[in-house]
Amino acid sequence: MKMTTHTAVILSPESNFMAEVDSIKIFGSIASALSELDRDKFNRFYSSVKTGETRISSSFPLIKDTHLFPMPIYSFEYDKDLSEKSENIEVFTKIKEIKKTEFVSQSVFEEILNNKPKLGDILEKIESGEWRLDKKCLYLDEEDELEEKNFLIKRYEIPKNVLNRYTYGSTIFYSQAHFYNCDLFFLVKTSKGILKLINAALKLLEDRGMSQDFSIGFGKFMLRNIKEIELNEPGGGGMILLSKYHPDENEIELINSCNKYYRIKEIKGFTNNGFHIPPYIFFREGSCFKLNGIKGKLIDIPDARTSLNGIAYYIKSR
Repeated sequence: MKMTTHTAVILSPESNFMAEVDSIKIFGSIASALSELDRDKFNRFYSSVKTGETRISSSFPLIKDTHLFPMPIYSFEYDKDLSEKSENIEVFTKIKEIKKTEFVSQSVFEEILNNKPKLGDILEKIESGEWRLDKKCLYLDEEDELEEKNFLIKRYEIPKNVLNRYTYGSTIFYSQAHFYNCDLFFLVKTSKGILKLINAALKLLEDRGMSQDFSIGFGKFMLRNIKEIELNEPGGGGMILLSKYHPDENEIELINSCNKYYRIKEIKGFTNNGFHIPPYIFFREGSCFKLNGIKGKLIDIPDARTSLNGIAYYIKSR
C-alpha cells in the first residue's frame, strides 16, 4: 500500500447539466474552449491526451471535504453462511441494496481497493454500524455529511421540440437532465504546462457553460479549486476505472483474456453541426480489470472535427 497523489479539479454547479459530466464531456468541453482561445494550445492539449500523457477522469460528488468514488464492480463470491442469512427478508433486502450501490466515500473506496471485502464483510460492517448505506451511497458512520438530505443527484426527463423546416411540423422528444446539489470533482494526471491550459479553458467555460445546451443556460458552474489529493492504493495486481474507456486495437486481446468485471455504455449521436457519431462501446466507471496498466484510445470522428475520449483514468487495486 502506498499514498499516491492526484490532481483534483473542483466545480460548483450553478445550473442543471444536459448530459452526464463524464470524461468524454469534460475532454470535449476543454478541447472546444482551447480551440477558441488558441489553436496551438489546443494542439498541445490534444496531443498530450492522445499519447496518454494527460488522463482525465469523470466527475464525482464532493460533499464538504469528502470525495465520493464509483462503487467498484466485482463478483461477490458465494458465501454459505450469508446465503442462509439471506433467507431473512430484511437481510435479503439489504444485500440487494448493497449490490445497487453507486458511490462510496474515499475511506470505503480505499478499503475496497486494498482488502476487497466480500459481500458478507460489507453486510457485517453495515449491521455493526461501522458503515452506513443510504440511497445507493456507502460511507463511514462518522461521515454524517453524506446523509440523504445533504446529497442528491437527480436525473429527469425534460421535453424538447424539433421543427421540420420542410413541412413545418413539430415533434416532441425528451432529453435527460442532471441535477446536483453538491460540488463535483474530476481527477487529472498531466504536466504542469498542460494543467495551466486546462485551467485557462475552465475559466472560459465558467462564462460559457459546459457540454450541450449551454446557450440556453445549462452546464453553468464555478471553478472552485484545483488541489492535490492523496489516495491509499495497493502496489498493483488490478485496476479500477474512474473514466470511460475504449481499448486501443493492441489492447483488445489483452482485455479479452484478463479477468474483469465491468459495465459498458454505447455512445452515439450527432455533433452540434449535425454530423453523425456512429455507436462506440465504452467500459464504464467502476469497471475492474486484472491488469497492471492500460491506455485506451482517443476516437476521432471523421469529418466532424470531434473526438471521443476513451483514454483510461484508473486506480490501482488488489
